[in-house]
Amino acid sequence: MSKDILVASYYFPPNPGIGGRRMAKFCKYLVQKGYTVHVINVENPHSESSQWVNEVKHQNIKVYTLPLNYPKVLMEGADTQEKKRTLIKRIHYKLVSYYYSKIQKKRIYDPTFLWEKEFNELAKQLIFKNKINNIIVSISPHYYAWYAAKLKKTLPAINLIIDFRDPWLTLRDFGLQIMTERQKKNEQKIISETIANADYIISPSNFVLDEFRQYSKDVNRMIEVPHAYDLDDIKLFLDPASQSVKADPDKVKFIYPGTLYSDILPSLLKLNDILNYLKEKNIKIYKKLQFDFFVDQTHYSDYFREHSIVKFHKPIGKKIFEEVSKSSVILILYAEHNKNYRTTKFYEFLPFKKTYLYLGPEGDTYNFIRKNKLGVSFNNSSDLKEIELYFENIEKYIDNYSPLIDFNEFSFDKQTDRLISFFK
Repeated sequence: MSKDILVASYYFPPNPGIGGRRMAKFCKYLVQKGYTVHVINVENPHSESSQWVNEVKHQNIKVYTLPLNYPKVLMEGADTQEKKRTLIKRIHYKLVSYYYSKIQKKRIYDPTFLWEKEFNELAKQLIFKNKINNIIVSISPHYYAWYAAKLKKTLPAINLIIDFRDPWLTLRDFGLQIMTERQKKNEQKIISETIANADYIISPSNFVLDEFRQYSKDVNRMIEVPHAYDLDDIKLFLDPASQSVKADPDKVKFIYPGTLYSDILPSLLKLNDILNYLKEKNIKIYKKLQFDFFVDQTHYSDYFREHSIVKFHKPIGKKIFEEVSKSSVILILYAEHNKNYRTTKFYEFLPFKKTYLYLGPEGDTYNFIRKNKLGVSFNNSSDLKEIELYFENIEKYIDNYSPLIDFNEFSFDKQTDRLISFFK
């Protein structure tokens, strides 16, 4: 088996965004295990850079960058309100979008819809030059998985692994929610062809895989490979002695590090209801609590004006791990659309051995926490009196934390070994 691997990842560093983390970490650990990784990514159109860019600076991680090759008029159209565009630009936008979406049947909001020629030429060149057997394609966006699947048809010896970080048809992005029925049927044909020609379909979530199981009877090649933590990021903070500032022993600190989306509001409002209730019914417990949000969306602090125990801070990068180490409870808030997808942060904080508090819709994450005794889950209609009992006994939950899962299995070291097991 060749020790050279080809990875295709649109968001691979230096492109910013959480979408690049998974493959950046896998590449880091593949190199540690003796592989040379060739990566196809896209030019970075943003002023900022990925926080994982330094982790992929290695002589055995070779990055080949494709031009964005996305029609400028479509990009401007997406970034500009309709009423602010000139008449000529509006007409130009409609003509270009009509040509690609109606005549060529392309989903124009997938930024890789014009990539095929350049992608396949570069991929073939790298495959032949480096005697590559294994290709990993990290999705989304989606179309370059289809291109790789068509390439596999011409090079059947290639072992194609498609990693769906996100679903396809049900994703709330890339124009998927505004497709016509005709466009949807065409997209289903593309998905079917992609799935048929892949050797393995992997994903961090079984619920994502469920979408693709309907396209193939061979479900054994569809395997959950969860998100993972990188021990190098957190090992310094796993030792309480490393904390420069100690936690307040008189407070029970809840920490929320991550992103707050607009449709997460019901879960935030539930938390606000809980705090209103405790403030009125159990002020002694209320005063012991502290909630710290480290998020970009600090405007949500408006919902907690009556609660000085809730503070919103801007993200602090990897310093968040020290804050987690000083916390008592990890707060998890999910919206309806992602209730079945355990995020990167969910796994990243497991080694700290902090109990979780979940507020949100019932789903896979809600059940996973309960089943594995990782903490307590409440839905958005849970009785406030029941939740009060949880806060009254919060120190018992903290002191008696005894999960039923082996955290080591969720390290990138272990998950990279799983990934390698799919290689040929």
